[in-house]
Amino acid sequence: MENTEAKVFSIPVEYTFWEKVLVKANSIEEAIQWIKDNKEIISINPDEGEYIDGSYVISGEDEYSDDNDLIKYLKDYYDHSGGISGESPELYTYDSNVIDITKNKEENREKNE
Repeated sequence: MENTEAKVFSIPVEYTFWEKVLVKANSIEEAIQWIKDNKEIISINPDEGEYIDGSYVISGEDEYSDDNDLIKYLKDYYDHSGGISGESPELYTYDSNVIDITKNKEENREKNE
């Protein structure tokens, strides 16, 4: 039976991935300095990078180990659209990225594979 009172929560997460930036330069020092000086204009290509295992965290999780403190932090800094407090599921009926944990675990596992 589906829980009709369930809401959709928009939880900010962070993760790290690495990729190579190809720079034609006269030396490695020059190439490194150019990257340091131009980080804001270097495009990120997620198709070329790789996720770094173990880097996936809820934003603020490293600073707030207590769940109540983490929730307060998320509401204070990320709840601009109300997503942290929960939104009506009807707003997301089209969104296949919503993980519905009110369903059984097997359905969620199949969806996320």
